[in-house]
Amino acid sequence: VNIISNSIKFAKKDIPLLIKISSSITTDSAATIYEAQSKQWFKITLVDNGIGFNDSFKNDIFKVFHRLNTNQYVGSGIGLAICKKIVESHNGYITAVGEINKGAQFDIYLPV
Repeated sequence: VNIISNSIKFAKKDIPLLIKISSSITTDSAATIYEAQSKQWFKITLVDNGIGFNDSFKNDIFKVFHRLNTNQYVGSGIGLAICKKIVESHNGYITAVGEINKGAQFDIYLPV
């Protein structure tokens, strides 16, 4: 829910908000970097067309109290950190990619 809320909060003012959510069972090769025991993953993908973020921050955005755009948007900077902890508590992981003014994509992987 936090990621969807962020998509709404960080929508661009001049274009309609677009959020795509999909899910699948995957053996995504990205999972191998996490050396998990699961061979199959339930993958949830959320893509939006919001303000995006510089891809160099893709790991920092999951740190507690880390905020980008502090002058323009309100927030505590804990939402994505909590999302990450919840996913990890289920032996999963979350990744993010972004591009300024293009949007962001979040992938959540949970073991099957």
